[in-house]
Amino acid sequence: MATQSIFGDPTSPASPSHYPPSQTMLLFLDYHSLFVTQLGSPGTSAVTQARKLATWARSIPDLHIGHALIDPKLDSFPTCKGQDRLNAVKQMLNDDSAGWNEPEGIRSDTDTEVVYLRRGGYVSATKSIGLPDKLAELGVKHLILCGLSTSGCVVRTACAATDAEFVVTVVEDACGDRDQNRHDVCLQMLGNRCWVMTAEQVVNELLKK
Repeated sequence: MATQSIFGDPTSPASPSHYPPSQTMLLFLDYHSLFVTQLGSPGTSAVTQARKLATWARSIPDLHIGHALIDPKLDSFPTCKGQDRLNAVKQMLNDDSAGWNEPEGIRSDTDTEVVYLRRGGYVSATKSIGLPDKLAELGVKHLILCGLSTSGCVVRTACAATDAEFVVTVVEDACGDRDQNRHDVCLQMLGNRCWVMTAEQVVNELLKK
């Protein structure tokens, strides 16, 4: 009989531990330095945990790593509500290239960590150009998600991914939001469909042989 863990029964297709590294992708969502600065302490704290996850993931052969970011060169789609706000963010990312970049330590310089871009207005990373095709090509079934903000791209990506029949693990302390209560409520909601874990739990328990 398989040993139960915090990730459930590894013989179950609904458990993250059912999938080997080759069928798993760690996906960093919208860690733009500008967003980290805007969020303040929650953003800084999330980055600390994201760096821990990045170091762990790079130590595991065959584990895929991806980065989903907003493309500041693309306008939002015409029917998107709040275009003035989105255009302002786009302009800030264009004006300050450092604000577009991810903080040091989250992304490696190697070609194996691909950046997937999406236009403003698309909140879910599943709308990133090339990402769905790459996941299918790699045979990925399990996504580990972390990012900024919890109530934005994390929730929207997680919901879209579970509807697309992926198993999803959300790393709660590698996510952040302006409002702690909103962060907590979003994670509670996601717990109905996703596996919500800390970075320490993921690093110490997931993909253990």
